[in-house]
Amino acid sequence: MTNLSYPIQFNFNITTLSNDFTASDSQGRTIAYVKQKMFKLKEDITVFNNESKTQINYKINADRWIDFSAAYSIKNSSQVEI
Repeated sequence: MTNLSYPIQFNFNITTLSNDFTASDSQGRTIAYVKQKMFKLKEDITVFNNESKTQINYKINADRWIDFSAAYSIKNSSQVEI
């Protein structure tokens, strides 16, 4: 995610069975497609480079079931925690 043109616009897809949205820069280029798996006891969020979901940029996972004190791990495309 380099050379971004601000402002970033978020388009939420409310007609799908998953929590997902697309982030686009001011020139209309898609910079990320974010999808959260539904009906999971632990948070599981995937950030892709675009809507085709061919390349994973980041994975975000909770360490415990739905809880306000959950800790999250963020891993890049090489599965290295950042």
